[in-house]
Amino acid sequence: MSANAAARATEPERSGAQIVCEVLKANGVDVVFGYGGGAILHFYDALHRDPDLRHVTVRHEQGAAHAAAGYARASGNVGVCVATSGPGVTNLVTGIMDAHLDSVPIVALGGQVATPLIGRDAFQETDMLSITASITKHAFQPRCAAEIAPAVSAAFEIARTGRPGPVYVDLPKDALIETVSGVDPRPGASPEARDEPEQGAIESAARLLEGARRPVLLLGGGAVTAECRAEVIALAERLRLPVVCTINAKGLFPESHPQALGMIGMYGRKSAVWALHDADVVLALGCRFTDRITGKVDAFSAGKRFIHVDLDAYELGKNVPAEVAVRADARRAVEALLAACRDRGGDDRRAWLARAVAAREVCVRCVPHAAASGMHPKEVMDALGEILRPRDVVTTGVGQHQMFACHFLEFDEPRRLITSAGAGTMGYGLPAAIGAAMACPDATAYVVDGDGSFQMTGQELATAAQEHLRVIVLVLDNGQLGMVRQWQDREYEGRWEAVRFDDRPGHPDFVTFASAFGVPGARAASREELGRALARARAHDGPYLIHVAIDPIADNFPMMPAGRTFAEYGGNCVPAPGRFFTDDEARAIGIRGEEVRS
Repeated sequence: MSANAAARATEPERSGAQIVCEVLKANGVDVVFGYGGGAILHFYDALHRDPDLRHVTVRHEQGAAHAAAGYARASGNVGVCVATSGPGVTNLVTGIMDAHLDSVPIVALGGQVATPLIGRDAFQETDMLSITASITKHAFQPRCAAEIAPAVSAAFEIARTGRPGPVYVDLPKDALIETVSGVDPRPGASPEARDEPEQGAIESAARLLEGARRPVLLLGGGAVTAECRAEVIALAERLRLPVVCTINAKGLFPESHPQALGMIGMYGRKSAVWALHDADVVLALGCRFTDRITGKVDAFSAGKRFIHVDLDAYELGKNVPAEVAVRADARRAVEALLAACRDRGGDDRRAWLARAVAAREVCVRCVPHAAASGMHPKEVMDALGEILRPRDVVTTGVGQHQMFACHFLEFDEPRRLITSAGAGTMGYGLPAAIGAAMACPDATAYVVDGDGSFQMTGQELATAAQEHLRVIVLVLDNGQLGMVRQWQDREYEGRWEAVRFDDRPGHPDFVTFASAFGVPGARAASREELGRALARARAHDGPYLIHVAIDPIADNFPMMPAGRTFAEYGGNCVPAPGRFFTDDEARAIGIRGEEVRS
């Protein structure tokens, strides 16, 4: 027996619950988001006696999972949430699913009935291993105290390595109560990462890039996880690559950079969508090419050659054909490309980048229509953008306000915009901001939310208040579910159903609602009023809510309808479906109008 093993054998016995706490600390955890209950109370008792772990009590378990995700996305570390058995853990499911679709590393701890009762339909028994099987990287159910440390340690290792994601740990009550000695809570040595790119694939990618006339660099969320900001900037500048991004990659390549064309996708900036449409070679880093990016895949892929880099081999070629597939960590792949690329491209490449930069300037000068009433959402984003500090974080709910924020707010650092992309989970913004504020105590967390989305999780104002967090909530109120109404206008001939709130009984006074939690608030219906409200919010030491009356007819345009093609991308600043620029804009960019038709 080794000296360390002998020493552990003489240690006093510890309960399974105490072991959970020790493993959390061994993995760098200092805060846990949760909501207690019977089956998990032994863990809470251990937590009470451990001064090194802070528990944040949310008001709904879904909020705990979103807060853990916000913490993980803002910090780059694993977030932790906890709930009791039955309805407690099933309330975590939406947040676990959200983290799964956006590849966010969280560990969810759930209470479970005692092992002799498993499978007997005991009070609050739920088969969470089955429920979470398709929305986690793995799920564990240690059946005794001795199995807890290996299971929880493995959960952290699995959550953060490879393609990140959520892991669920089911904790039977008797395993938490049982005592055992000789348990080492420290994580074991991580297996050697095998994320180096294959050199032959890198050489093929380099030659394809060098020969491209109209290449585009497409950044996805996986590139943020890879922490490759400096390498991406170096590659884009060396090879004269226009850069576009998905929602989850905003800020990885500085959006103030002249080569940054903006966000792609269904509601993307027309400069970015045009460049992606017109490209002959696309270098994609950590991007899944979901339907919201591609629309109809055959039309999206036509005329393009794809270099697809992803750590998850399953994603390579899954949705679009990859001429060169590189299974690797994005940073390692970009480093290898920097070493392998010898030719920056000639006059064609230089002219292509000049056109892309000119197209970017068209969108930078965007002036939407005047608001019919209240504020246009772009005015709100402009006001917010003016006061954001580099360290501040913006989270969003889901709906029109989310797309306006992603479209018009610009970031020069990654992990500063946190939003539900893959799942589109309404109510995500406020609890995610709570997690981000805990991760970044020197920052202010701003929530851009809508009147519909905010009502999903608005009770988490109580959590922000109890923790005295600098969370500023902007509720953009258009009296409706704006995104759904926009679709009903466009696809259902204006037949509105179940989307209106407006002045009907039941639509809350959001400032009064906030005051019930001791959170001050203000109202704004103009740029001047919003400026004053933001100044008061920033001066306040704690959470604050601003109700912003926005134009009820402001829509997210331009857009490409789901499952369609670039030929149907249009609206607002797009003069005709599929024709991205006006004649004057096309001349300024240096293209002919017909060149931008699908």
